[in-house]
Amino acid sequence: MNSDFRVGPWLVQPSLNTISQNGTSKRVESKMMEVLVCLAEHTGEVVPKEKLLQTVWPDTFVSDDVLKRSVSELRRVFGDDAHESRIIETIPRRGYRLVAAAHPTNGVPPVRPTEVAGARGTDTRRRSSLGAVGRVLGPIALIFACVVAFNVAGIREWLLPSPPPSIHSLAVLPLASLSNDPIQEYFADGVTDALITDLAQIGALKIVSRTTVMRYKKTEKPLPLIARELNVDGIVEGTVQRSGDRVRITAQLIYGPADRHLWAQSFERDMKDMLALQSTVASEIANEIQIKVTPEEQARLKKVRPVNPKALDAFVKARFHLDRAGKLEFYKDKRSAQQEETADAVSYLDRAMQEDPNYIPAYVAHFDLVDAANIPHLEFLPKARAALTKAVELDETNVEARLALARLLMQYEYDWSGAEREFRRAIQHNPNSAEAHAQYSDYLGNAGRTTDSGKERELAQTLNPAHDYRMCLGPLRCDYTVDQ
Repeated sequence: MNSDFRVGPWLVQPSLNTISQNGTSKRVESKMMEVLVCLAEHTGEVVPKEKLLQTVWPDTFVSDDVLKRSVSELRRVFGDDAHESRIIETIPRRGYRLVAAAHPTNGVPPVRPTEVAGARGTDTRRRSSLGAVGRVLGPIALIFACVVAFNVAGIREWLLPSPPPSIHSLAVLPLASLSNDPIQEYFADGVTDALITDLAQIGALKIVSRTTVMRYKKTEKPLPLIARELNVDGIVEGTVQRSGDRVRITAQLIYGPADRHLWAQSFERDMKDMLALQSTVASEIANEIQIKVTPEEQARLKKVRPVNPKALDAFVKARFHLDRAGKLEFYKDKRSAQQEETADAVSYLDRAMQEDPNYIPAYVAHFDLVDAANIPHLEFLPKARAALTKAVELDETNVEARLALARLLMQYEYDWSGAEREFRRAIQHNPNSAEAHAQYSDYLGNAGRTTDSGKERELAQTLNPAHDYRMCLGPLRCDYTVDQ
């Protein structure tokens, strides 16, 4: 696209290295213009950073910082905001995308009919004009038909796009936090978890589990490779940005095997509407891929309530300290530091429940206090038991709460009948949960029911092929984070 073109209301003239609007022209560096031209040639598509670098600087080694500076300068010229992109969007781990429409222009003003006296003269001129147009457009139409028929330069796909591909399996990659605060990364992870949980409620859609997709956090692998490794049709990726009591989620849907962009949208709500926001994103994705959602599933997606922002803040901080405490379990000389991290986690969980007595994730997290790394903290067992019981009372369909309660009953209270009851209820509420079937398989194996255990493990493997459930070993304990 070396000729002039428009990006929204702006006129872009590559030959002059200028971008103009309302008579005001701004000049940009030639390399910046080449970046813009490359993005415009793939409007609406994600252009990888590597392709931009190779196209604009083919014979020179430059760092990503040079490309970032070029994009930043283009945004300044367009008056664009990196966090609320209307022109150039940053796609984390991948590249950039021109979200504004780009249209070529030949600079010729529209033709206005000349007023002449007399209808006969007007008709004569009209017939003459139509004949001239026909003589010009005839050969053009013939050339156009040949170009499309022989698919010159792939123009057929550009002019006659194929219908959207069918998507029956989906992986939600860890959403990237746009904040430099490490605690906010846990908030982004929590949004990812919630989105996976909501989508997993749709029976016609196979969703890759959280433990499997988390290994792709901050990965540089190309999406077709990820889709192949996870054996999925679609991939959801995006960003989370929190500013005060407002949160913004930007999500996009990609047809993984061909790295084909299908849909993208941004959502912004108050923190108190966080659950509704997550359900909205899940519903929009389901609508986009036109998957069948039953009335019961629709009701569950809409079954949301306001969240107390202070409770959510406390919970995110508790997860942060729980994770740090778990990592310190492996160091003998870090026992004191580990105890401090655990105490901080307990304090923040208590605060979350005080701020919002109905906030279920804070209750479920109590199981992690007991089941931390290699050293069970049995002093927290009574509190965890009460918390998990409360969680299932608040929402009997909550699969995470059911599974945590089942494992607590099996591993620490040796209540085998109670544990099986909870495992079966978890599966009843979400038959497509690979982890529910895997954990039930572990229970059946420890109970000596090897045939049933094998069937459940095989089902878990079918539901989530990317996770190697054959590695799920050990008495009364299964490491559900082991992947291929």
